[in-house]
Amino acid sequence: MALAGRAGCRLGPVKAQRLLELARHGGSGAVVPLGGEWQAELAFGRLRLLRAPASRRVAPAEGWSLEGESGEGAWGGWRIRWSRETAPDLQPRAGLTAWFAPEALATEAQPLATEAQSLAVRRWMPGEKVRPLAGVGRRLIVRVFQDARIPRTRRSEWPVLVRQDDVVWIPGVCRSDALLPARGTEALRVDAEYA
Repeated sequence: MALAGRAGCRLGPVKAQRLLELARHGGSGAVVPLGGEWQAELAFGRLRLLRAPASRRVAPAEGWSLEGESGEGAWGGWRIRWSRETAPDLQPRAGLTAWFAPEALATEAQPLATEAQSLAVRRWMPGEKVRPLAGVGRRLIVRVFQDARIPRTRRSEWPVLVRQDDVVWIPGVCRSDALLPARGTEALRVDAEYA
């Protein structure tokens, strides 16, 4: 009760008992409402107290495409920025920045990608798979989230970058081996930031 109080969550004996039961017998991903904007979540062996912001930004129902040489867009609480830049020697699999071959973006001067082939930001779908960079085979996105220890309550608002129907990047979680640019060549740099 004292720890919750330090976080600003007032717990009485009944709600404290709910937390103890969750910690003792709950499965990973279990959530218990604590009243108001507070809830408790058991995720990967940790008990977390969460407060949903009053003005929580919800991810849009429809996705949107990356258009132009550079730009910026929002996806719920995420900011996605893109621009042209030289590709590095190596790309991290779980980074918040990824580089893609330039044909992933259509421009007026060089319409290489059609609308169906350009990169787009959207929600991930249950059952979808990704082929991890430097990995073997394809993995379910939900498994990739579990490996990265992303709690279940945060996964629904997580964006993915797709080309056609193939997931090519899950920011901060997994980069696919698709659309890799040659090192030192001009590429499309995409940065993701969670606000």
